[in-house]
Amino acid sequence: MDITLRSLLFGVSVIALSSCGGGGQTGTEPELDAAGAPAGAAQGTGSDAADVEKTLAPSASLEVDPAFDFRVDSDVRILVTSMASTLGALNVYHSTAFFDEPSQTYYPDYASRVATWRPSEGQAFVVRVNDNWEGLLLEFVPDTADGEEQYLYFPRADLGEGIAVAL
Repeated sequence: MDITLRSLLFGVSVIALSSCGGGGQTGTEPELDAAGAPAGAAQGTGSDAADVEKTLAPSASLEVDPAFDFRVDSDVRILVTSMASTLGALNVYHSTAFFDEPSQTYYPDYASRVATWRPSEGQAFVVRVNDNWEGLLLEFVPDTADGEEQYLYFPRADLGEGIAVAL
């Protein structure tokens, strides 16, 4: 009976797996005309199409200011100038979740973490900062319950090339 049950289960699983195969053509793909455009697509009138072609310049004739750069990021150096006796991890976030008025503390949006490292006194860490970020929020989390979490927020305008922090 055990063999019969196993054989039946094997047969059903083979049928189920083979019936869940891939497809092939579904018949819903659009037909293409001689130019490679979908058949029946709106075509511009002859004069409109000619005007568009006349206004486009070849890319070889484009001129760009030599100072132009596509980069939207910069390096910011975080220097730990001093630390309490408590060791821990320093988390870097690029967005805040909320601001606590009574304590004047920004708290991080935990989905925006950029980096985590275990700092030591005098150690620097470089973070690549996107110009679209609102700033950097540093969260120090101690290894032991004796220490206290610290939150330091630096708006994007105040970052410059580096910041120094004392933990």
